[in-house]
Amino acid sequence: MLKTGLCSVTFRKLSPEEIIHIVETSGLEAIEWGTDVHLTLQKSTAYIQSIKEKCRKAGIETPSLGTYYRLNESPLAYFKSCIQIADQIGAHQLRIWGGNKSPKDITHSDWKKYVQETQMLCDVAGENNKSVHVELHEKTLTESETAAIQLINEVNKPNLYCYWQPLWIRSQSANISALKQLSDHISNVHVFQWDEHQRYPLEQGCSTWLTYFQKLEPSNTPTYAYLEFVKRDDVNQFYKDAEILKKLALHYR
Repeated sequence: MLKTGLCSVTFRKLSPEEIIHIVETSGLEAIEWGTDVHLTLQKSTAYIQSIKEKCRKAGIETPSLGTYYRLNESPLAYFKSCIQIADQIGAHQLRIWGGNKSPKDITHSDWKKYVQETQMLCDVAGENNKSVHVELHEKTLTESETAAIQLINEVNKPNLYCYWQPLWIRSQSANISALKQLSDHISNVHVFQWDEHQRYPLEQGCSTWLTYFQKLEPSNTPTYAYLEFVKRDDVNQFYKDAEILKKLALHYR
């Protein structure tokens, strides 16, 4: 089951209410709220719960929270605060970042520390009925599918998953290979169309994304395909990209 949504980080300058409006009118199904701007630690419980209620009334799901917790950098207290925000917004998935170093720049002893820290996060999250999600992202511990799978296997926790996204530094075939190898561990997907120079309308990558979605393993558990960033941060472009994403998702369903 593939559902569609938007990462709130796509529009940092818009208010949560404005984001709810564009998601509702676009026909997308979910929002991944971020703690960087929209649901920061400084927001009150009452405010976050009001955003949850507005999402509910608009028929929008809130399954995941972009915590921006970084392994080997962020304190545990911050992660626990993110769990509280997740409770308040109704999210059960906590997306984190795998530090700020590529696996090739990490020593064996440092790798063990990353594994132990991730195990701790999974335990804390599990005690609160939450799952932890790393991200296939350049210049992080999970920069490659090989490193991501190694981390997941060594952490060995049932509530650890991985977001997949294509890396512009790799070819389409290499991205497909990564997707296939990670298929058993993928929870959600970040959707965008860009290269090292600029962003493009999602329509330009329609055939490529159709291929990606066709390689996803079918599951009874929803996989959310979140739009993440659009050309020129333009709301009108978002609506166009949302239409493309919905059409692509139909092929998966």
